[in-house]
Parts: sequence; structure tokens; C-alpha cells
Amino acid sequence: MSSDFQNNLQLISQFPAAQCKPQHVHLSFGTSVHDVTIMWATHGLCNSKAKLGKFPWKLEQEIQAENVFFNKRNKHGLKHLHRVKVQHLLPETMYYYMAVSNESYSRIFYFQTPPAGNKWSPDFLMFGDLGIHSNTTPSLINEAFSGNYTALFHVGDFAYDLHHQNGLVGDYFMELIEPVAAFIPYMTCPGNHESERESFEHYRHRFSMPGSDWPTPVHKMWYSIDIGPVHFVSYSSEVFFASSGRNAELQKRWLVNNLRGVNRERTPWVIAFGHRPMYCSGSRGSDCAYPNSRVRRGLEDIFVEFQVDLIIQAHEHNYERLWPVYNWEVGPKSYINPPLPVQIITGAAGSIERTDKFLRNANEWSAFRLDKDAFNSYGRLLVKNASHLYWEQRSIYNHAKLDSIWIIKDPKV
Repeated sequence: MSSDFQNNLQLISQFPAAQCKPQHVHLSFGTSVHDVTIMWATHGLCNSKAKLGKFPWKLEQEIQAENVFFNKRNKHGLKHLHRVKVQHLLPETMYYYMAVSNESYSRIFYFQTPPAGNKWSPDFLMFGDLGIHSNTTPSLINEAFSGNYTALFHVGDFAYDLHHQNGLVGDYFMELIEPVAAFIPYMTCPGNHESERESFEHYRHRFSMPGSDWPTPVHKMWYSIDIGPVHFVSYSSEVFFASSGRNAELQKRWLVNNLRGVNRERTPWVIAFGHRPMYCSGSRGSDCAYPNSRVRRGLEDIFVEFQVDLIIQAHEHNYERLWPVYNWEVGPKSYINPPLPVQIITGAAGSIERTDKFLRNANEWSAFRLDKDAFNSYGRLLVKNASHLYWEQRSIYNHAKLDSIWIIKDPKV
């Protein structure tokens, strides 16, 4: 990548317009699913805007972009980042858009807005620990172009790592993910590989999630959003490993207030996602392998009290599905009206660190697990209706199904 960087510098010196070529285009949801945020990057300082419309030949709406200069721990990466917030979009509508910086244009991208209300069935791709060396990205691109998915959820650990080679690895990753993330909202949460000595500089600048300022403050790397019949809660597991416990307490108070306010008539499903698991069958080097896990002690009681239905996690480079469990005691070995949250670890999308192997003997709460046979795989989550939710883990090889479950519950207010 260093030779590519030198070539880019030479190109830019010869052609000043190349400084404003929009790159790394990606979407996320805004405050609601009928708001989107469009982001991109340029080499130079450029006056930027997005053009949007219902027809690719008629992009009538123009929205001025916010800009930030990002150079900390980003010596060789693109330093000028641009964000446009588009609000009050029509439901079930195809929109076309392009990023414009000075007189340089991106290609025309498009996205489909979800239906209004909650009587529809959102479908998601969910995965963690996706690096630039992974073979999974082409499969995610193919899945994206099926038109079936409402959003992608990346549950921490990007690129390996975004800040490496002074930002070049992050730039390369954003280029790789653009064919997915420019067409489907790309929802994220931070992992341990984003920490950068607790500064999270690249994560906070490169992504913009609902309900936070931009760049995202270190003390607000969590958010929630309603998507159809689901209330999603994104949390940071990394607050439990910071030198100060202040942000852990801030997040805890936010979680309690957020979950207390959920309307289970409108969003009967509550799904939480964060990077490090509360339980795992991995080696003793992981926090999740210990009964006194920091993440479990910080979150489990809250998720049980507020009847969170499903928790999606990653970090372990394997796949594991748990029976309902609380305080290391397994509950009913059933996914029909489970009285405790169901937990899934899907950290096998592919990193340069390869597979994390399991201990030989499984814990009683471990329902299903794959280590090396799950490498290069990702999750799919279909929320069929208010009572039925389907999960499956897919391999990139022929999209083979590695595991699947239905969670079924009687809707309750």
C-alpha cells in the first residue's frame, strides 16, 4: 500500500482536481430510518455537498456538507471528511445520490428507504471482526445487491486496524466496504481494535451514528434506533477496559433510561449489540471466559431487568450460540418464550489474527459452536413479525448455512 500512496501523491500533484475526488462513500441511518447520513473523504479541502433525487438523471435536492480535518494518527490517510444529513425521506422510496466536492463527482449510488410503521419484516446482515485480508467482503457485496437487506451491522473491529500505516489501512478498508456501505446503511459499534490508546480517533471520525455529534465524542459511543418492530441498542464494551470508569457509568445510566423508555407495543423486539461478549467458550485469555467478566458485570443485570431479547456480540474469532443464561447459570434450553436474553457471538467475518479455538469441553450454556469451520462467515437476522425472529450464520462458501434458530415469543406489553 505504500507504493499506492506514493502513486496517489504523484497523481494529485499533477492533477489538482484529484484532491477533491470523493472516496469512501458510506451511509448510516440518522435519528430514524427515514433519515440518512452520507459520508465521504477527499485528499484536499473542498467545498462539498450531496445531490439527491428519485431519478438518477434528476438529482434535484442539494445539501451542503459539514467538513472536518482529520490528521491525528492519520498521517497518510485522507484527511478531509465530509458529512451530509438527509432528513424526512419518504418511506418505501428509491433514492439516488452522488457526493460532490468542488467540481469532482462520485458515481451515482442509490438506497431504498424502509416502510413506515412497524408491521413489516426487516432483514439484516450482522458480523464482527472484518479485516482487509478477509475473503468475506465479496460475499457481503453480493448479498447487498440482492436488495433484501435493511441494514448492515458491523459489531466492532475494523480493518485490523483503521489507524495502521498512519491511516492507509483504514482508507483501504473504507474503499473495500464502499460497494456495500454506499447502498445499505452501515451501522457500527467500537471494538478493542479501534481503541488507539483510548482515543478511538479513526472510529469517531470515520463513522457517524444516530444521536451523537460528529466526530463522535468518546463519552457517547452508544446509541439506539427503531427499525420496524425492533428497538436496537448499540453499546461500547470498551468502556469497561478504560483507565477511567467514568464512561462506563455514563453508558450505564444511558442504557437504563433508554431501555426504560421502550414501547413494547411499537417495538416488541429489543436487540442489543456490542463487541466483547459476556460469555464465551474460548481460551482463558479473554474477559468473557471468566465468571467475573467486566462486560458481564457491567451489562447483564440491565439486559435481564429490561427483558432484552437478543444480544449480538463478536471479538472471539469464531461462532457460538448460547442458551438463555444468567450469572453463569443456564436457563431453559429453549428459544420459545425465553425468560433471559439469547446471546450470539459472530466474530468470524475474517481477520488477520485467524481463528480463536474453543476449549475442549463446552459449558452447559453453550448450545452450538464452531471455530475454524466458521472462519469467513457472517450472520443474517430476519425479524419476521412481533412473535418470530430468525437467525442464521452463513459461510461465504456457497452461502452454506452453518447454524440457524427461531426465537418465538408471545407478544407482551
